[in-house]
Amino acid sequence: MAKLVRLRGIAEWLGVKEVTVWRWRKAGQFPPPYRLGKAIAWDEADVIAWLESRREGRAAGTTDPAQAVEAAAAPGARRA
Repeated sequence: MAKLVRLRGIAEWLGVKEVTVWRWRKAGQFPPPYRLGKAIAWDEADVIAWLESRREGRAAGTTDPAQAVEAAAAPGARRA
């Protein structure tokens, strides 16, 4: 059975604010959540796979898209 993790747990696990997780999700850079009635949660295995893909991208020298999302959302960032 899959272990499901709620938004607060995901944010704490990744060391980011909850809004950052939503920004990544909206930008298509984070796995989609599951809806559990009114609640939402992520499959822990999906998040682990996402983390591993980011590590592989860094090792290959590619740009981390999640960092680009954070930079664009930063105060004072230029908006297109």
